Amino acid sequence: MSITEADVALLEPAGDAQLKVQADVYYRLMKTCLAVSRCHSFTVWGFTDRQSWIPSSSPGYGSATLLNTQLQAKPAYGAVVTALRTR
Repeated sequence: MSITEADVALLEPAGDAQLKVQADVYYRLMKTCLAVSRCHSFTVWGFTDRQSWIPSSSPGYGSATLLNTQLQAKPAYGAVVTALRTR
């Protein structure tokens, strides 16, 4: 079992409250994978928000990845790291 192509789209422009909710979703996804012995991988969709498929398929939504368009980590990145560190 794997979690693949994970992303969490947000209504644009994404504010701090939305980014916090997104971080919580990513955290729970990672913790779920870690809790299931058959979950062998966790893969996110895209590298940064610049390469995300969300805006082209769902106008008005975006900011779905762990890094913003300037390659800066978003709260979701920190949440995934925290989940991995607190296995």
